[in-house]
Amino acid sequence: MIKEATIHDFNVIEKMGRAFYEESKYRTIYGIEIDEQSLISFLVSYIHDSNKVVLFDGDKGMILGVLVPWFFNNNALVAQEMAWYVSQKHRNGFLAVRLFKAFENWAKENNAKVFVMGSLAELNGDKVGKFYMKNKMKPVEYMYGKEL
Repeated sequence: MIKEATIHDFNVIEKMGRAFYEESKYRTIYGIEIDEQSLISFLVSYIHDSNKVVLFDGDKGMILGVLVPWFFNNNALVAQEMAWYVSQKHRNGFLAVRLFKAFENWAKENNAKVFVMGSLAELNGDKVGKFYMKNKMKPVEYMYGKEL
């Protein structure tokens, strides 16, 4: 069952956050290791800030999102996904879809006008893009990065 995280759920959220980072290419591309205090502060802020959310289903998967004013119009709110993780043994099922829908519903309940999701290039980026378009989303921006 998907629920909004509280501080009592911190350990399971932290474990999935670490797994997300390990599976992504962020460490290998940028050479940046996890800083313990940064990770703790980041996750605690997502649990306590009413403009941020962690939705999760036990240790199976989670989605982290933030609600921010639109850059061009502060009267419009944008719901932006920051991390979307499903454990390997729960992939290819419906959990990812349920997390997506739960975050979309949270965005609507919080009066977002824009709903933004991303995908990691190396983790089924094309498949995820097709899923987004099936859910009436349109490609808006591609991001590229390099270590400096």
